[in-house]
Amino acid sequence: MKHVENERGGYFTIEKDGYEEGRMSYVNAGDKVIIIDHTYVSPESQGGGLGTELVKGAVDYARESGHKLMATCPFARAVLIKHSDWQDVVAG
Repeated sequence: MKHVENERGGYFTIEKDGYEEGRMSYVNAGDKVIIIDHTYVSPESQGGGLGTELVKGAVDYARESGHKLMATCPFARAVLIKHSDWQDVVAG
């Protein structure tokens, strides 16, 4: 998994053989909150847990950096709610 940060926020991406299989983007909301706004998994890779893996990347990043997560992306929001062990990084 690759994590790229920019002035607005950033994204996590998973590539295989030079092809991007999935990407999850986020925007910064203040100093310590990031909002997951979009998750994409290629049609060929859907159903294999790749989207959840991307959200897990954001959870790991939040734990390491002291950030909290929010999600406007319906998929990411559902995954965060489903995993009770990730609630320590979910904002409000």
